[in-house]
Amino acid sequence: MNLQQRIQALQDAIGKINAAIAQVNAALANSVDPAEIANLQAQLTDLHAELQNLQFQLAHLQAAVGTVGPISPAAAARVQQLSGELARLAINGATVTSTLDFANAVLAKVSEIRQKAG
Repeated sequence: MNLQQRIQALQDAIGKINAAIAQVNAALANSVDPAEIANLQAQLTDLHAELQNLQFQLAHLQAAVGTVGPISPAAAARVQQLSGELARLAINGATVTSTLDFANAVLAKVSEIRQKAG
């Protein structure tokens, strides 16, 4: 489940909790039995606690969604340019590393030959 699906699921759950709160409030308004009133008030307290929990989760997920606006054509061109420069630097770095590795291998062979000849 991706972030947007999780947000939607929380929004759906919040809607269902709100509907349940409305039903309990309606039942509470029509109730005259003290035991039933106490039971409904306990349910209402639980529903409000769950609603608050879901609202906190939703707020955190919505804060996690980054919004990046469109960038200017000049900025996009600069990003492309920097990307190309970075690619060239990586290739140059690999070339230099390979050249140094080759040079070190040649020097090691020369040292080995000198030791055997000497």
